[in-house]
Amino acid sequence: MGTTLTVAYLVWPDLFVMHVGDSRCYLCSGGRLRQLTTDHTIAQRLSDEGAMDAALTAQSPFAHVLWNSISNVAKSELKPQVLHARLKPADVLMLCTDGLVRHVDDARILRTIGGTGTAQLKARSLVDMARAGGGADNITVVVSQRPPARDA
Repeated sequence: MGTTLTVAYLVWPDLFVMHVGDSRCYLCSGGRLRQLTTDHTIAQRLSDEGAMDAALTAQSPFAHVLWNSISNVAKSELKPQVLHARLKPADVLMLCTDGLVRHVDDARILRTIGGTGTAQLKARSLVDMARAGGGADNITVVVSQRPPARDA
């Protein structure tokens, strides 16, 4: 068992992400959803190395076995993923635990975070969808978007 961490730091328009484990960072931009982070699971590593069909990764018995986690700090083996992206005003950022993506597919996530409403409403809707889909695991969702411009 290991602890995951996904951190986003924003200095407009630059986004910096540090990631360890299988929680995720997504970017909704231009009507598309893109997973910015890579899961640090045995199944994902096997897929990346061509030893497992990518379509089978989510169903693998190794889909939630972490090879990289905060627990590795004590062994000096932590290998965080660090990335940078430039954001546009209409972009929406989402951080989430695997409890969301086990029960809500990318199309539903895109419709929700790419739609109208506040960041808080979008996050709550996604958590509710995951629970309705059978989510018993930790379901954490953080959505960040620029607030609408105020009339002067």
